[in-house]
Amino acid sequence: MRADELDDYGQRMFQANIHSLAASEVSVKTELNPAGAAGILRVSGTFNYDPFLLGALSNLVGRSGSTPISLTSDVKLSGKVEVAMVIDNSFSMIFTGGGTSIDRIETVRRASQKTVTALALQEDTKVALVPFASTVNIGSQNRSAPWIDSSGIAPTHHENFDWAGSFPGDPATCDKCVEKIGNIWFARGKDWDTQQDKPLTRFQLFDAVSVPWGGCVEARPAPYTVGMQPAQASQDASGTIMGDPHSLFVPMFAVDEIGSGAETNDWWNKNATSGTDRERQANVERYFSGTPSTIPNGKGPNFDCTVQSVIPLTDVSDAANLKMMQDAIKKMTPVGDTNVGDAIAWGLRILTPGEPFDETESGRLAVRRYMIILTDGANTYNVSSNTAGTVSRYGAHGYVKPFDTAQQNRIFMGTGVTPGTSEKSFSDALDSNMKKACDEAKSDGIILITLALDLDSNDVEEHQQISLLQECASPDAFNRSTPSNGTAPLSNDRPDPEKLFWNISSDQLEEVLAQITSDFKSMYISR
Repeated sequence: MRADELDDYGQRMFQANIHSLAASEVSVKTELNPAGAAGILRVSGTFNYDPFLLGALSNLVGRSGSTPISLTSDVKLSGKVEVAMVIDNSFSMIFTGGGTSIDRIETVRRASQKTVTALALQEDTKVALVPFASTVNIGSQNRSAPWIDSSGIAPTHHENFDWAGSFPGDPATCDKCVEKIGNIWFARGKDWDTQQDKPLTRFQLFDAVSVPWGGCVEARPAPYTVGMQPAQASQDASGTIMGDPHSLFVPMFAVDEIGSGAETNDWWNKNATSGTDRERQANVERYFSGTPSTIPNGKGPNFDCTVQSVIPLTDVSDAANLKMMQDAIKKMTPVGDTNVGDAIAWGLRILTPGEPFDETESGRLAVRRYMIILTDGANTYNVSSNTAGTVSRYGAHGYVKPFDTAQQNRIFMGTGVTPGTSEKSFSDALDSNMKKACDEAKSDGIILITLALDLDSNDVEEHQQISLLQECASPDAFNRSTPSNGTAPLSNDRPDPEKLFWNISSDQLEEVLAQITSDFKSMYISR
């Protein structure tokens, strides 16, 4: 329909339904996608309100008695929909869900599979899956992606390694030593064999110990931690760096921890024999000279990389894609701690154009984007008392005190939280990042739907998470009434009916998800 035909149709529809106003006194305009507002149908009207009494009084003083009134209403039209399902896979999901006899993760699996099946029946709908615990797995197939720090340019790439101390010598004459040019460490000497004169990175360490990279990356330092800024940095042969190396995503490599019994990730069969525990832990020569062997279950260089990889936006109306998504949901396993902010950040990156993932059609077409965020616990980052002095266990934000002191306290950067050594201070920093990730997503036009699963408002930490999730949620354009499970109202599921936030027990999850997703293709008045 042409613009003039749409406007004429709007005029006739209005005049056919008007009763109390003279049609000749009313001007109505109907527009599709006004001023570039994609997916919007706008109806605006102007008329002169001329009440009898006001007109008589106005005539006495020589003024007009009519009052011009203008009204505008926008309707968002059903169209393409993209949904990122950000699902908690942390260890607490192993516990029995409220109101059920099965563990939470099984409840979540079943409800998520039904949700994806329902979305597959809706036209023009894509779905992404972001399983998370303390980290997010972005897929080992991305090892050579341009946004991955595959050459070791980022300063955090080497923060746990002592390359110079592990391989001393003069690069011009040594048989096996290292040389740093710019930010990159290079292998020098004939004894490096095929690695000679090539960069030494975390990927080379994975290869040395014969373990494939699991696919997890560390969170970027501020200001990139939860943002969607592009990863752009490179270094030329002279060592000149272009761009910001901190913008690159660094692959996780959990070192073999050394200490007097407090280590949590002791997995390699060779250790340095001299130096402090901190120095011995930073030694990297041992990975190249040790003999690969069976790594204890739950340990190794992929420690804390516990979840399966994300599935970017996928057209689930295709039967093969739907099966792939259903299979991935079925494989979700509860292991690890909780880091909601990092997961939201990856949901945001999936739903915005450009690398690391570029399957979204937003920016090119009118697309309504949703992110469903489900968690059953508070944000956590563990303290460690190991004698290497790292203060924390290794995780998405590295060690709080890595070997390179210039990179210390990265978890606190940009959060406004005073650096500390307690789990409470670590959690406060993660909470701050979660707030920022929520704000970033909402400011980009993504509708955030948050679900607190089996959280206890009487528990201090869980109450804090409930508040964070409620604050994170987008406004509810429908202002829905409280849903019912058929036997009793969901008493505390909507603390704020004007927000897309639900505080529910496991037995209510399936119904709530069904209600939420049924609205994704609706048309609704936005103003």
